[in-house]
Amino acid sequence: MIKCCWRVIFPVTFLVLQSAATVAEAESTTVLAKAVVDECWNGCGMPYIAASANGACPSDTLPKRNQAYVWGLTRWNQNVWIGTGPNIAGIASTVGGGTQECALTYDPSGRLINVLEGGLSQYPGVPEPLRGFLGDWRTPQVWIYDTETKTRTNVTPNDSLINQTLGLRAAGAANGVILLAGPGRLGVSVNMFAFDAETKEYLGSRSFARYANIRKFVPWQGVVYTGVQTLVGSGEILRWSGTRADPFSFTTVGIVDNDAVNLAVHEERLFVATWRPSTMSSSVGILFDTDNPPAGIWMSPPIPAGGLRVFHAGLWTKVWEVTNYEVDDLIASTQGVGDLASFAGYLYWGHMNPPWSVYNTFVNAYGEPANPEETRKNLWRAIPIFRGRNFASSPEIELLYGETQLPKYDGNAWQTVNNRLGGATPRFGASGFDVPTNVYTWTMAVFDGRLWVGTLDSDFAGISSTDPGADLWVFPDGNSKAEAWTVDGFGHPETAGVRTMIPSNDTLFVGTSSRANLSPDGGWKLIGIKP
Repeated sequence: MIKCCWRVIFPVTFLVLQSAATVAEAESTTVLAKAVVDECWNGCGMPYIAASANGACPSDTLPKRNQAYVWGLTRWNQNVWIGTGPNIAGIASTVGGGTQECALTYDPSGRLINVLEGGLSQYPGVPEPLRGFLGDWRTPQVWIYDTETKTRTNVTPNDSLINQTLGLRAAGAANGVILLAGPGRLGVSVNMFAFDAETKEYLGSRSFARYANIRKFVPWQGVVYTGVQTLVGSGEILRWSGTRADPFSFTTVGIVDNDAVNLAVHEERLFVATWRPSTMSSSVGILFDTDNPPAGIWMSPPIPAGGLRVFHAGLWTKVWEVTNYEVDDLIASTQGVGDLASFAGYLYWGHMNPPWSVYNTFVNAYGEPANPEETRKNLWRAIPIFRGRNFASSPEIELLYGETQLPKYDGNAWQTVNNRLGGATPRFGASGFDVPTNVYTWTMAVFDGRLWVGTLDSDFAGISSTDPGADLWVFPDGNSKAEAWTVDGFGHPETAGVRTMIPSNDTLFVGTSSRANLSPDGGWKLIGIKP
């Protein structure tokens, strides 16, 4: 156990792979709903052809499923609400300048499974001047899955603002209102949409020009909170103060140094994970030369009866930075903190380590390396997993999965040094749950008395593993290592990652991501787990 002191204060095309691991037997894992065919692809740079209402396409085209992520996920009674993210990897690649021409991905058998057209895309929803920036974007969608009737319904609003929204990255439910929100298409606003949770009536929308990004809503004792990124790269924690008649009312109850991303309540306080602004999070990282502190975790004051209020906004404390573990400051500048959860008396969290971003950052700082393969290997970081407690008094931080030593670049050569937790030895295993290609701690949920952790598995520039499919890992209790629930995308190898999760009394609802828009098994999936 390490004592830690606190202080106040997106990519190239890749094929997703996964190394082999022991899989826990799933008593009941079912695909409840999945993306529908919404386009008929007839070649790079060719005119856009929309699929028919039943998903039919002409015989000389390929059916395409553009809705890639369950980006926002929430539940009200028997209804599970889904906000989608369309071709997210393709958009990130184009925005980063990497995909301006057609990029095709094939599976190991040589079957074409994904296309990114980048600037060549002819989608009519993207004006000509923006195609080099948003070529693979499509209008996001809103779906409802009814757990009683086992049916799905598309309730995407007929609202012009939805056509100016990158994707629906956040979803929440409060006082009979469903909220879905996401960054504006150009990354310099947050657009929000509201529905009546009971009748499903559309209540309208609003664009927030002060913010650039939003990711998650978290309820606690009848109050709903969310985190946002401001246009200057800092973060705010908002408390929903709305009603059905006025669903877009919020109060700022927290101010932090970076994009406020994931939230969890632990030790009667709200903890918020942050990211530094980057091209992966919003246009703030492109438009402004941000030099923010490292990403980390912030802790609120104790949550009083009735919830946090505006006078709590300046009383937050930073209790973790990625540099408390990571030894190379350049690598740390590209890292974020992923999802977090309170479990077995501890706060659990992991990092976000995008390999495509860190290599570009290295080249920008030092120039092209003499040995790119060695540089990529030394830059690569699978996710470390931590847990901590007693943050307000005498913080105790424990490394569960990670490395005792890590490569560090001194400006001339690489050296191997102890991690900044004093060379702590991980309790359970190596980074990534012993899987080198697990690079995102994407989502966590406590369900059935266990902690569930969903990851993104990716390869990049020759660093890969052998078995395709997303991972879901389970901590059975506070004393045992994590067990793999699935390492093959729940039997769907083109399911790349576990993006969102929300528990109910008897089912864990899992939203997935995909990089396979031309595969019959591509696009997002909603999966139900019943242990």
